[in-house]
Amino acid sequence: MGSLSEMLFSAEGRIGRRDYWTWSILVNLLALALQHYVFGRWTAVPAFLDALFYDDPWRPDETTILYGVVAALTLWPIVCLNAKRWHDRGKSGFIAGIVMVLGLACYALRWLYGDAAYYGDPYGYASDFAVLMRVVPSLYTIFLIWTFIECGLMPGQPRANSYGPPSDGYRYYESEA
Repeated sequence: MGSLSEMLFSAEGRIGRRDYWTWSILVNLLALALQHYVFGRWTAVPAFLDALFYDDPWRPDETTILYGVVAALTLWPIVCLNAKRWHDRGKSGFIAGIVMVLGLACYALRWLYGDAAYYGDPYGYASDFAVLMRVVPSLYTIFLIWTFIECGLMPGQPRANSYGPPSDGYRYYESEA
């Protein structure tokens, strides 16, 4: 794989598991460091998404745009890395987009309906969307587990596929076939 920008901001091509894990860990560590720097504390949520959807008294409202920009800068590289890994497995990179949309939908549901989206709705505020609030987080969890298994643990296709030649980590040569 070529340059840093090609690796983190382009969803084209393929990467092997070693590059996937290396870059994923680096991007997530960077996201955590930025999160700690901007928030002043460590949080257990994905980089900055809570700041976009919740009104925390310790966060000034003027910085919401900054949080959104930083969230996009940390979320897009993760989507691109996952898309390339799906390509290496011979599957569409749009699966990474589905995971991202489901994750954002979980946060949007929580923003719209508060904790009722996850912990039940004792007052009936969100009863019209009760099924949606149960299905979306469940689908998101299933897709995350599937992504972890396929992208993180399973090897890619050893030969060229419709997404390009195998990454450098493969020992297969066409002359051996």
